Amino acid sequence: MAKELAPDGFTAVLVDVGEDATTVAREVKARGYSAPVVLDPDMRVARAYVVRATPTVVLIGRDGRVLTTAVGPRSWTGPEGRALIRRLVAGGRAARGIQGPSHTARMTTGPSCETAKTVSGRSPTNANPTIGPHHEGAASSGFQSAPAA
Repeated sequence: MAKELAPDGFTAVLVDVGEDATTVAREVKARGYSAPVVLDPDMRVARAYVVRATPTVVLIGRDGRVLTTAVGPRSWTGPEGRALIRRLVAGGRAARGIQGPSHTARMTTGPSCETAKTVSGRSPTNANPTIGPHHEGAASSGFQSAPAA
């Protein structure tokens, strides 16, 4: 889906907080993921975005503001998920309380971007290590509080 939405300005970056590079690389290959994966062993990215459970998806606008979040498994590749992502990429906003698709089973990666390693060796596209998530005025639909970074 990331490749399909790339012409619209969508970029996916996966962040792993629990496994070593070998384990993550094996899982990425097994699942067929093509997005870069940032290893976050110190949980700096997770803390910056107030991630309290996995999976957590944070959709960030081109300006670095958090557009919406979703905690728990979602079907992002289904019609509802694709429609939400397309609307947000086009500059729309998630409705208050929308947390991504229904449960079914300028991009930034926060302050740790400058020290984070990627499994593929690629840097997150358009990442700016000095910019963290900005929540002022963003659609808040998942996190309980705004992160410090």
